[in-house]
Amino acid sequence: MSVKRRKNIFTHKTPRGSLVRALRFLGVVLLVGLVAFIVGAIIGLAWPMDTGVYLSCPRSGEVLDREGRLMHAFLNRDQQWCFERDLEDFSPRLIEATIAAEDQRFRGHVGVDPVAVLRAGWANLRRREIVSGASTLTMQVVKRADHRPRSWAGKAAQAFQAVRLGLRCSKDDVLRTYLNTAPYGLNLVGAEAAARRYFGKVNIR
Repeated sequence: MSVKRRKNIFTHKTPRGSLVRALRFLGVVLLVGLVAFIVGAIIGLAWPMDTGVYLSCPRSGEVLDREGRLMHAFLNRDQQWCFERDLEDFSPRLIEATIAAEDQRFRGHVGVDPVAVLRAGWANLRRREIVSGASTLTMQVVKRADHRPRSWAGKAAQAFQAVRLGLRCSKDDVLRTYLNTAPYGLNLVGAEAAARRYFGKVNIR
C-alpha cells in the first residue's frame, strides 16, 4: 500500500513542470511570430511600389510667354495655388532651414529617424497620448498622399511606407517633393506659391 502511494507521489505532475511547459510553448509562439514578422517586413520592403503616387505635385496651370515668363496662372483641381519647381530653383538657405527645422538628420536615415522615434516614443508614453510623431520629411511626403487617422497604427504604416520610399528615391527627390507640396497657409501649396503670395517673388532665392 505504501509503495503504491509512493508511486503516485513520483508520477504526480507538479505545478512547476506545467509552468515550464507553458513558458516553452509561449517561447515557440513568440519565435514563430517574430520570424513571420521579419519575413513579412522583408517582403513588404521588396514589394514593387509606385513612387509617382508620393512624388507627384498637384500643380496649377501656367501660361508662359516665349521667354518662359509667367503671364497667367490657374488654380489646380483642389482650388489651390501650386507651382512645381526643380530643386535647383529653390534657395540653398531655404533648403537648409527646412532640414534644420523639420528633419535634422534627413541625410543620414532611410525615411525614418530612429533617434527621433525613441525621443517621441518616450514623450508619448509619459503623456499617454500622441504629442510627438517624430515625422521626417519623407514621412510627411507619404502622409500627404496616404491619408490615415492620427493613431499608433497610422504612424507605423506611414513609417513603413516612408522606409520603402526612401529605399527607392533619392534624397533630392524627397526634398523637392516636400518643398513643392508643403502647405504654407491659405490655399498656398509649395514654397514657390508662398513666395509669390507673401513676397511677390517668382522663384524663391
